[in-house]
Amino acid sequence: MKRGDKLVNTDRNILENAARTVNVDGNTIIEVNKELERQIKELDNVDKDLVEIDFSLNRARKKITDMFKMYSKDKCIIWLIVAILIIIVTIIITSACGGDSKNNFNVPHDIFFSNNKTTNSSNYLFGPFNFMIIISLILLYLL
Repeated sequence: MKRGDKLVNTDRNILENAARTVNVDGNTIIEVNKELERQIKELDNVDKDLVEIDFSLNRARKKITDMFKMYSKDKCIIWLIVAILIIIVTIIITSACGGDSKNNFNVPHDIFFSNNKTTNSSNYLFGPFNFMIIISLILLYLL
C-alpha cells in the first residue's frame, strides 16, 4: 500500500508540475500575443508614415525637376544673349575696320566674299583663318 501511495504521490507531483508548466506557457502565450498586436499597430503606423514620406519625396522630385527646367531655360537665354552680343560686336568691329569700294562706313559685306575689283585692307585682317582667331579670342575674353 505504501508503494501504491508513493506512486500516486509521484504521479500527482508530475501532473502538478505539468499543470504549472502549461499555466506558465499559457501566460507567456498571452503576453506574446499582446506584444504582437502592439507591434502590428506600430507597423501600421510606420506604413502610414512611409506612404506620407513617399508622397513628400515625389513632390520634392517634381519641384526639383521644375527648378532644373527653369534654370536650364535661363542658361539658354543667357547664352543666346551672349551670342547676339558677340555677333553685334563682330559687326561693329568689321564696320569700323573696313568698307566697300565707295568707302561707305557700315558695309561689312566684303569680309566674307573677296572682290577682285577692289583691294581692301579688311580682307587681309579678316581673312577666313584670321577672322576665326579674332572671334575665338573675343569668346575667350568674354567667358
